[in-house]
Amino acid sequence: MVRPRRISLVNPFQQHVFLLEPVVVRMMKSDLLNAPVYKFSGRIEHWVTTFHRGFWGLPDGERGKWESISAGDVFLFHGTKPEYINDSDAGGGVIGVGVVGGFDTKDEAVWLEELQGGRDYPFLIYFKEMYWFGDSDAVESVPVSEKEEAQIIDESHALSENILTFGEMREDAGYSFNPMGVMSEVKEIQKLRPLLEGRLRGVDVDERDTPSAAHASKTDGQFVTSSPTSTGSGGFGSGSRQQRRSSSGTGSNGSSSGGSSSGSRRDRSGADDVEVTGDETEISFVRDTADTQQKNQEHEHILDVVEETLGDSGFTVEETEYSDLIATRDDIHLLAEAKYIDEGNERDQIRYAIGQLAEYRYRDFRLGDFDDDPLRFLVLSQRPTDGYARFLKDLQSDGIYTVWVDDETIKGLSESVSVFSDLL
Repeated sequence: MVRPRRISLVNPFQQHVFLLEPVVVRMMKSDLLNAPVYKFSGRIEHWVTTFHRGFWGLPDGERGKWESISAGDVFLFHGTKPEYINDSDAGGGVIGVGVVGGFDTKDEAVWLEELQGGRDYPFLIYFKEMYWFGDSDAVESVPVSEKEEAQIIDESHALSENILTFGEMREDAGYSFNPMGVMSEVKEIQKLRPLLEGRLRGVDVDERDTPSAAHASKTDGQFVTSSPTSTGSGGFGSGSRQQRRSSSGTGSNGSSSGGSSSGSRRDRSGADDVEVTGDETEISFVRDTADTQQKNQEHEHILDVVEETLGDSGFTVEETEYSDLIATRDDIHLLAEAKYIDEGNERDQIRYAIGQLAEYRYRDFRLGDFDDDPLRFLVLSQRPTDGYARFLKDLQSDGIYTVWVDDETIKGLSESVSVFSDLL
């Protein structure tokens, strides 16, 4: 127990004795948002479990990130659109803030994804303080395994009340953080502070007991978001970035061969007749340019639709020597590879595009001018067949998303469309 301190305040006329009661000062909520601040991203329905259990989890393979988090670190709760409940409206922004208190591991299934046979999340981060923007009183503190789907949907909507959407961030703050990845630093938190403080005002703290602040590892330390390191000029990453041109623009006249890193821009104009000459026997043929030009025009059309959509949302859109499209806004980067597909070429085109996304991420980002890994999008000219749609749906867990252009409308796999919509 803290005892009152007795002090004497003396003036020339009379001595007065005052008892000063101890004062407990709680840190102002706005102090939560002093940099650095980070974010956890996950399905809105998974945050229902976090409300009940008081922890967030990282998947297998992310032990290093788990060990890099320290007690006292502050995380925004980013609830993405649902996947494991029959709803598409809840989530899509920041639903709360938490202060890390301790760490533990688990082997039981607690999140819907785990219960439905998806990935496991064994590395737990417990929060000693949680601030929920929504109606947390409407969330029953029992496991989701004991709830009907309708209740989980209702509770996901309750946590989404007063959500800070990406549209509001961009409109009112001129900035939004990168929504991708299980966790990352919110690099310009000062721009979002007024919006977040407005939501914290009047919110009661949800205090929880937590396990030890030590990890089951000797590598505990301050969480620092890693950034790919450039290897300097030259090499594969030396291609310069250029504003993405329209299909009517003039291509490069350079003679670089496929795969060259000479810095010349790819020519997107229709193919000309081609003559192939051998050392001894001259072989000539005329390519059917009509079909090729149609495919090139369709390729340009789907890129133009994506470029216009992203440009209207404040992205700067470029192409490089390698990439079809790179879009940048604040600390968000998007890498897109467009492909014209039909029944005869779907397999080859999709395989080729996936390889290109991996290669161009390496060349333009990890060896190039960008600091962060991009959101990767495969943009198709039409919906893939069911067999490939199932494969591409699985590929979303690896951070590769698939959309397609239907006339002037961008459609796609449900999770991919949700991720794309969060950017707009």
